[in-house]
Amino acid sequence: MDRFTSTALIDTEQAYEVLTTAGPDAFAIYFILEVLKDRAGITVEALAQLSNIPVAAAEKACYRLGLVQLGIEQ
Repeated sequence: MDRFTSTALIDTEQAYEVLTTAGPDAFAIYFILEVLKDRAGITVEALAQLSNIPVAAAEKACYRLGLVQLGIEQ
């Protein structure tokens, strides 16, 4: 797919924190956002489709991912 980079450099500490703190759905969203060539205009619906999870789950995952990336504890 032309939307994605052919290689991805992922911060393993950040990825592990997302996975262990926010869960697998948030990790899927995190990974997709990292490998997209252009994030502009990406929607929750598109992220849900790309990660093969329901839209409601993608919304919660985006919320949890945002908390982790901002350093906010729940």
